[in-house]
Amino acid sequence: MPDTPLLQVTNLTVTTADGSAELVRGVSFDLPRHGTLGIVGESGSGKSLTCRSILGIVPEGCVITTGEIIFDGVDVTALTHKEWLPLRGNRISAVFQDPGSYLNPSIPVGKQLAEALRATSSLGRRAAAARAVELFASMGLHDPEFVYRQYPFELSGGMLQRVLIAIALSGDPDLLIADEATTALDVTVQAEVLDVIADLRASRNLALVLVSHDLAVVAQVCDTIIVMRDGVIVEAGATTDVLGDPQHEYTRLLVDSHATYGIEKYLAGELAGV
Repeated sequence: MPDTPLLQVTNLTVTTADGSAELVRGVSFDLPRHGTLGIVGESGSGKSLTCRSILGIVPEGCVITTGEIIFDGVDVTALTHKEWLPLRGNRISAVFQDPGSYLNPSIPVGKQLAEALRATSSLGRRAAAARAVELFASMGLHDPEFVYRQYPFELSGGMLQRVLIAIALSGDPDLLIADEATTALDVTVQAEVLDVIADLRASRNLALVLVSHDLAVVAQVCDTIIVMRDGVIVEAGATTDVLGDPQHEYTRLLVDSHATYGIEKYLAGELAGV
């Protein structure tokens, strides 16, 4: 149904395998189709573990003990590995911090993208190579034919992240999860990659979950925000509401500590309708 949220997380609780500690507790939120959600909080707040639960890749030693994660009507917490195959990397994709860790250093990045395209479509080798070059161009990579032939060690961090975004989008997903995708980049490159993500989300009608410890990053892209601390959601709502009038002490602390990164300017523009 068009009005049904694409993603519904209800009462998600993740514990250590022995049950000795709750790492995520009672997390609930909805993400509309084509919506944008930011998840913010400091390291250890549970934001990345929440996203890995959505992707079905909870780290070893952790287990989902309660809750539902409904993606387009399907409870993904009940899926087997085989049942996940048509979803992960196709309808749900992700981009993580440190893109070099997710690329094979001995294969040119273009060939890695082309192989991802062939795995998710009926494209032949030549057509996949041509499509890979087109995707690199859409990421704002200059001279995409040259980039296609480059190895990961020959590219900058910002270029590698764009390559990884291209691979994540190769299956034309409905949902993209960007987990600290710009954290390791310098401020200028970070802004450029965020612009790429925002433009691609709009042009492809993607739903987006953007995870960051930086409120300014989330404010640039997301319509709604949830704030996590110690594994629970302490505040949630529209971006302008949460950042403009934070109700929880922890959110107020985050806003105050990030004021110098442009949140006040963002809010002034949004509230003025700019």
